Amino acid sequence: MLFLIDDVQSVVVALTRLAGVAELSAPSEPARLTETADASVKVTSLHYAYVSGHEVLTDVDLSLTAGERVALVGANGAGKTTLAKIMAGVRHPIAGEVRLGGASLDQLGPTATRCAVALVTKEVQVFAGTLADNLRLARPDGTDPLTWSSARCHRLTP
Repeated sequence: MLFLIDDVQSVVVALTRLAGVAELSAPSEPARLTETADASVKVTSLHYAYVSGHEVLTDVDLSLTAGERVALVGANGAGKTTLAKIMAGVRHPIAGEVRLGGASLDQLGPTATRCAVALVTKEVQVFAGTLADNLRLARPDGTDPLTWSSARCHRLTP
């Protein structure tokens, strides 16, 4: 019975994540495309709240040079994953700024940000099936060339 309850809880969490993905709107690209100068990251006066009035990150500053390796360490719920998601452009701060290679995430837009940043979290985001099956979740009728091109990062030209 305990194993069954554990399975039910896992299913509820997975469905919640799927519902969250379904509710996301597609971010728009900037009118003028910008590229990063290098792989540096600068976070300035960052604030974030999942619920209005209850900030989970307050006035965070962080500066990483290109090639620098950093470990975010802290207790569960301290905001490590939230900060990483904001730096990757997955979540948007309520105040403050993230710059990649000197360009703000707004200047880069979602496509260039995704080409510049790779985010690996403890959360499982891959579904059962092959890699191609997972890539086709957004477009089940996608052809093989279209499916595999979605996995590549295309450099943008301004």
